[in-house]
Amino acid sequence: MSAIWIVLIILEGAFAVGAATFVFLTAPKRVDKKQYAWLTQADFAHRGLYTADQKIPENSMAAFSRTIQEGYGMELDVELTSDDVLVVFH
Repeated sequence: MSAIWIVLIILEGAFAVGAATFVFLTAPKRVDKKQYAWLTQADFAHRGLYTADQKIPENSMAAFSRTIQEGYGMELDVELTSDDVLVVFH
């Protein structure tokens, strides 16, 4: 058997191992629904509890305050800028 065939067989084996590892790591796992039940027991306000007429704009302190006052959970995106300022975006 020539050296090129040996290299191809080794590469094929390495690819197969890599593909199997990828599938194993990304395949859906069984989820214990009880562990995440808290996510369905409350309403969440995406970007705060804002109004359609934008009197209370989304991602504003007023929207976040209203979310807390109304007892909602809240989802928002934050990031630290290169000059160390925390911003809400999305």
